[in-house]
Amino acid sequence: MAFASHPDEAIEARANAHMHRGMALLAAEHPPAQASAHWHAAIHEFDESLTWRQKLPWADNPWYRYGMIAGHLNRGEAFTRLRLTAPALAAFDAGIELLQSLPLQDHPAFARRWIIAWINRGLAELLPGTPEAATRAEANFRAAIEAAEQGLAHHPGLEANLLAAAWMNYSQALLAGTAPALTQVQSAARQALNITRQNERQDLVAADIALRAWHVLCRALTGEIETTLDRARTEALLGEVTDAMEAGLSLGYHWQTQYSQTLADIHTELFQFGCEVYLRYQPHFLVEFIEEQLPVVSPTLVPSWRQMALESIWHALGRSHQRCLAAWHTPDFAAALKLFSELRQSGGQLAAIPGQTQPS
Repeated sequence: MAFASHPDEAIEARANAHMHRGMALLAAEHPPAQASAHWHAAIHEFDESLTWRQKLPWADNPWYRYGMIAGHLNRGEAFTRLRLTAPALAAFDAGIELLQSLPLQDHPAFARRWIIAWINRGLAELLPGTPEAATRAEANFRAAIEAAEQGLAHHPGLEANLLAAAWMNYSQALLAGTAPALTQVQSAARQALNITRQNERQDLVAADIALRAWHVLCRALTGEIETTLDRARTEALLGEVTDAMEAGLSLGYHWQTQYSQTLADIHTELFQFGCEVYLRYQPHFLVEFIEEQLPVVSPTLVPSWRQMALESIWHALGRSHQRCLAAWHTPDFAAALKLFSELRQSGGQLAAIPGQTQPS
């Protein structure tokens, strides 16, 4: 004789089925023209899941509340992908309100959901892309850092990457804010890097966080260079920038046979940033930097990297030419002419590669 299942089990099964369909829609890769329709469909699935969960005695069962929170947070993520700030924030707020009844010390799953909720709410705040939006996002990432630190204190097995991600996102928001304190940005980025250093060459998630943190650190250090008048401090900062840049590029090379398009984009941004830094502050090292990087980059990235390198060299050539003219009949002329010749030779070699175009 078969025993009938408890009605709550059937309801939860229906809710879970809708949740899993929605999550599958979010996880799948869709052509850009179809992505919006799939994300709207995911929201419908999450709405259906929440409708079913409302029929459960969720007020008396923390795990039923946990499932409802997941529905709200997933709705928030889908709205974020659609770049709809207000409904995304409303969804995250609904989930965070319910989280108040799930103390993070009670279970590692509760702690994880606290951290993710605050990180994702911060990312939704960033959607407008303004300094004011970034400043609003800062408080969310600070809340995520606090939740992660408390979660790790209660649950040592919790993923340290969650704390690293909170610090990295906080550093990005600080840098993009209305009045960035560059030393604070650097400190936040270094906090993330101190965590990821343990496994960034074994864990792709840690590597993604670390590459972003290296990029933020480089930008913050360069920003400080632009504001300092002390020559010794400028030299020290340039050393820090180039060290950070090379560390990030090295990590990217380590993963280049496995990384995603997102990671490839960050790696490329670091290389482009390096070209810009050497062009602006140390043009005599620009060719050396390029010649060190291009032979080891993934073949799929070589064409775009060569083009960026060529554009940097052509800009440097223009500046070097002006320097030669200014140094005519002075002791500096020989050094200026030497740099100009090196840049012209390297630029000619890059321009001769099939498929490369000469910048106008």
